[in-house]
Amino acid sequence: MVRGAMIGSTLAVVGASTVPMSASARSVTREEVRQIKHDLVNVFNRQQLVSALEEAKAAGAPWQYLLESTALYTLKTGDYSMLDAIEPHLSDYVDSFSPDTSLLFDSADKAAVFFRILQASIDLHNGDEQGAADELNKAKEIDEVTFKEILPYSLTIQHYLKS
Repeated sequence: MVRGAMIGSTLAVVGASTVPMSASARSVTREEVRQIKHDLVNVFNRQQLVSALEEAKAAGAPWQYLLESTALYTLKTGDYSMLDAIEPHLSDYVDSFSPDTSLLFDSADKAAVFFRILQASIDLHNGDEQGAADELNKAKEIDEVTFKEILPYSLTIQHYLKS
């Protein structure tokens, strides 16, 4: 079972087995939960991401929130500096996906489309155009509506399409 943790002040790591999935250090109100979710989704630079991840972890957010927030940040900013923190854990995320512990998705198909688009962005970032095309085709096959909703958020893909 994969768990969420923060190492240092700049790296979110999903996979530290000694950190509980849900910290019980303090209870949080519904308003605090709403604010944590808002902060995890609305980050626009690395500093904001790290701050939101630290706050979420301190409040006992599920590790999936940390992974999804980092993945969303990577997709929408084109900043791949946090990729090493999440990439090794993506298959664990897919294997254990539950809408109940998801920050962003209400179905496994929507999560799968998102992570296929993320992988396509990573492939383009690494210069693998064919790999990106394959991932995008797979994402579109899973759920074309969700594909069309998520694709515009991928900065790397949008830059590629405009070039």
